[in-house]
Amino acid sequence: MVSKLPPECLYKIFDEFSYSQIGKEKNGFIHLRSVILVNKYWCNVAIPILWRRTFNWIYQKNNDGNRHVHLMSTYISCLPEESSVILDKSGVNSLITQSAFRSNFDYPSFLQGLQYKWLYNSVDKWLDAHTSTDVMRGNREMNPLPIFVEELCKLFMNRCTNLLQLSFNHLDDFGEYPICPIVNMPSFTGASDALANLRHFDFHGCLDPKILESAAKICKFVKVLSVACCCYDNEGLATFIDQQTRLENLSIEFEQNGGDLPKIRNSLCNKGKDLSALMIRQIFFPLDILGHSPNLTGLFIEDGYDLHRDIFGQFVNWQFFRLTNLFLAIKNVHIGSIIQLINNTHGNLTTVRIVWTKPVDKYNFNLYTETILVSCPRLIAYHGYFDDSEIGKMPEFFEKHKNLEEFHISQYSLTRCEISNMLKKLGKYLPSKLREIYLPTNYVYTTESLESFLESCATKLHAPLKLTLRCRSTIHEEILSRYVERKIIKQLIQQDDFVKVSGHWLEEKLEAYLLDNKLGYGSWTKILSHQDFPDYQIRLKEPKLCDTSVQQYSGYLDVSRKKHFFFWFFESRNDPSNDPIVLWLNGGPGCSSLVGLFFELGPCTVNENGDDTTINPYSWNSNASIIFLDQPMNVGYSHGSKVSTTLAASIDVYAFLQIFFQEYPQYAHLDFHVAGESYAGHYVPAIAAEINNNNKGTSPWVLDKKPKSLLHINLESILIGNGIVDPLVQYKYYPDMACNSSYAPVLDIPTCNKMRDAYATCAKMIKKCYDGVTTTCLTSSMYCNRHIVFPYYSTRRNPYDVRKQCDNGDLCYPGIDVIEKYLNRGDVKEELGANPWMRYRICSSQVNFRFQMAGDLMKPFHILLPPLLDDGVRILIYAGDADFICNWVGNDAWTKELDWSGKQGFNDAKTRPWKVKGDKSVHAGEYRSYKGLTFLRIFEAGHMVPYDQPRP
Repeated sequence: MVSKLPPECLYKIFDEFSYSQIGKEKNGFIHLRSVILVNKYWCNVAIPILWRRTFNWIYQKNNDGNRHVHLMSTYISCLPEESSVILDKSGVNSLITQSAFRSNFDYPSFLQGLQYKWLYNSVDKWLDAHTSTDVMRGNREMNPLPIFVEELCKLFMNRCTNLLQLSFNHLDDFGEYPICPIVNMPSFTGASDALANLRHFDFHGCLDPKILESAAKICKFVKVLSVACCCYDNEGLATFIDQQTRLENLSIEFEQNGGDLPKIRNSLCNKGKDLSALMIRQIFFPLDILGHSPNLTGLFIEDGYDLHRDIFGQFVNWQFFRLTNLFLAIKNVHIGSIIQLINNTHGNLTTVRIVWTKPVDKYNFNLYTETILVSCPRLIAYHGYFDDSEIGKMPEFFEKHKNLEEFHISQYSLTRCEISNMLKKLGKYLPSKLREIYLPTNYVYTTESLESFLESCATKLHAPLKLTLRCRSTIHEEILSRYVERKIIKQLIQQDDFVKVSGHWLEEKLEAYLLDNKLGYGSWTKILSHQDFPDYQIRLKEPKLCDTSVQQYSGYLDVSRKKHFFFWFFESRNDPSNDPIVLWLNGGPGCSSLVGLFFELGPCTVNENGDDTTINPYSWNSNASIIFLDQPMNVGYSHGSKVSTTLAASIDVYAFLQIFFQEYPQYAHLDFHVAGESYAGHYVPAIAAEINNNNKGTSPWVLDKKPKSLLHINLESILIGNGIVDPLVQYKYYPDMACNSSYAPVLDIPTCNKMRDAYATCAKMIKKCYDGVTTTCLTSSMYCNRHIVFPYYSTRRNPYDVRKQCDNGDLCYPGIDVIEKYLNRGDVKEELGANPWMRYRICSSQVNFRFQMAGDLMKPFHILLPPLLDDGVRILIYAGDADFICNWVGNDAWTKELDWSGKQGFNDAKTRPWKVKGDKSVHAGEYRSYKGLTFLRIFEAGHMVPYDQPRP
């Protein structure tokens, strides 16, 4: 009888087993799949439901690569014959697109949510899974990825009948590097039907205006519109907004301190009548241009402009009977306007989060506190300020807000505020549902008042309280610990994740709030700041992974809200109070320094299954503390705004060291070394020069900022392993390494002669780059690589070790891929404080591409070394003699040609044998040294020397 229910009834029932269950019921899809197996009738109803939002499902199920492959195989099998012909021309075997079994279901027609970025990434994974089979053939230089994506987009536009959500955000998972090319889906055949009912549209503000203009002709009834990083007056965006008639949820992020965008501003006029949620970051126009917005339930406004400007206009004078959620982060605010806005919500606010930097009317602060007290009776969560002079009214606040669950008081004053009497009274009025309290640093209290308050918590609260008290003594700690054991309060938090004591209130509070509530990755042991670096902070945890016998720190260096550098620190196993500190950087450009940690010189290695680690007895932290730093931006766990040059990160690294050493002065006096390999031949000199110049007080940053409390960093030496430092010299020696090394030749003599012949033109182009003709930096890179480096790559020989074939992906090293598997585990990310939604990649091709396009490869970083040598900073250049790509011959040559005061003495110095300490019978290499410069050739080692020769 059940099987005879009409389809519409079954659809309603089965829908409960579908996407509404994501995050609620782990078995949601299991139930739906079970339904499919009952009978054909049920199957015909359930399959379309299961295939409505396939991309959402995959990316919310831990991004499993196999699921991508299976999903794309299904969609690809649906491609029409003409698409197969196009793909065949691009080098893809047409047989793979023609499934032997054709399903009765039209899977593309079921799709309701399409994310361009996720489609692109899924096709990429599908191609990766098939590159080792007979799928790929013919012209391998033609990249089939964009062609595949375009054909699939045509398929969806032609077959989708009810697409409700389209995400045209064409940036990668870090929100940074563009996926190219972008296809104009709204212009494809069938798009007028596929997109006619679109309700949710999000995209990046720099999306091609033609795409948005095409969409504007079709999509008139979008309800949810989200625009990220709108940095210019995009006429296509203005046209699209202007055509919308039913906007309910609008989110736009403009550029901080950007100029007026008149076309976009005009398109927003009177668009507020149907809005229920409005979020604008870096607003540059008064809100009243939107017109009256009586249906608003949520309002999020951010303005970080340095000068006061009226961002409300008449907006605050209108009535908002439905507004329940208010978030304002305004650098220069008029408190009176906020008071007026709150009063016009007529007591309906349930969540209030308000931060500011410089109120224009400080005299209204008292009235603001009174307004929060009286005009928000339904409050569930309050994050904001409370006037110290009104602190006695806090018990009254609790008494009037019976539903309060979160109470976070942001620090507004550095003046000591005694709250002991208030704290005792507060306990009498605790709302039973209260879950969190945060009180700032300047609130001080007695142990007796604390004990009284905690006893009240024991009797009145339904669940343990998350209590953050910033000011506490050892006795306070003991009292708190007792109540943690009794489960009256939760585990103690060392430092709150919302506020820090400093002068830049807006940046700190807004950044911390966004990190906690938007990115949501981790409760931090500490959040560190520095008065000379107000735009920087370090979020820090103390993980227990890898080498648990030593002290560890991990986390992020945050630069404003735009850059987040991941780091992982391991203390020395030997004598951390006296052993030196080493900063380690991997190259690429675009490769994570955690490769160095797990694959070369770090405390542990990852096992072959990627589920555990083993101690490395030859780790450099046997005699030194090591900082592994993922840089530049969007490498490894790091993420944020675009960086395409080496110099961009130097001051950020320096700021990191200053903040870190200020917090941990036991390390500040130790010898400090900057080390790295490969492209770190660019990074290491730049960072060392920044440190050295700041130590001397001669850097432009010091001269401009005039910092007050910088520590002298004891820069002792730099180490560059198989680095690219002086391309003009090093490119000359690629033919020698390919044909005349101490190992068997890889190329024949005629090929190497052609490479030598190409060097003259290559050298002329690099010299122009050295001379500041920046346009030649890219062209020299393209020419020199094509004629001098690529002949080697065409052999499929390992570019990192001339003795071996490259048979393990682009990196050629067996076992390196398990690092990705380990670092993508959820428990590992949580322990480290890494962004849980990021997929960790060993190397980023997008970062590499951006550096290449910027011409950074051919820039002369060897010129930064002579001043370091003159200032007594020692330099070790070491190279494994089996590496091709940054070979020892070229490194030896550029050290001889380096123009410095000791050049002649260095060139005249004898080459001496280098033997393993404690075992002189092991002849591990040979070196030349004079004054502060040493060149070391290491035998039987490739590009990653610590991997090939761990003991030496």
